[in-house]
Amino acid sequence: ELSKVTKRNNFLVEELETWKQQFLKFQAFAEQLTKETSELKVKIEGHKRENRRLTTLIDTQKDDITRLTLRLSGTEKQRDDALEALVLQQEIAEELERERKRNQKELSAMEHRTSTLTRQRDEAQRIVVHLRSLIDGQTHHMEHIIRNLASST
Repeated sequence: ELSKVTKRNNFLVEELETWKQQFLKFQAFAEQLTKETSELKVKIEGHKRENRRLTTLIDTQKDDITRLTLRLSGTEKQRDDALEALVLQQEIAEELERERKRNQKELSAMEHRTSTLTRQRDEAQRIVVHLRSLIDGQTHHMEHIIRNLASST
C-alpha cells in the first residue's frame, strides 16, 4: 500500500508540477495581457485626445465654412448691387450724353439764329440810317423848294 500511496503521491506531485507550470505560463500570459492592456489604454487615450482635437478642428472648420458662406453670399449680393448700379450709371451717362448732344445742336441752332438775327438787325440799322439820310435829304430838298417858291412870289 505504501507503494500505491507513493505512486499516487508521485502522480499528484507531477500533476501539481504540471499545474504549476501551466499556472506560471498563464500568469506570464496574464501579465503580458495586463501590460498590453495598459499600452492599449494609453493608445486609446491618445486616440481619444486626437479624436477630440480633430472633432474640434472639424467643428471650427464647419463654423468657418458657415461664416465664409454667409460672407460670400453678402459679397455676391454687394457685387450684384454694384453691377446693377453700374448698369444704371451707364444708362444715365448715355442719357446725359444724348442730352448733351441735343443741347449742342440746340446751342448751334441758337448761335446760327443769333448770327442771322444780328445780320438782319445790322442790315435794318443800315436801312434805317439810309432812310433817315433820305428823309433828311428830302426835308432839305423840300425846304429848298419852299424857299424858291417863296422867293419867286
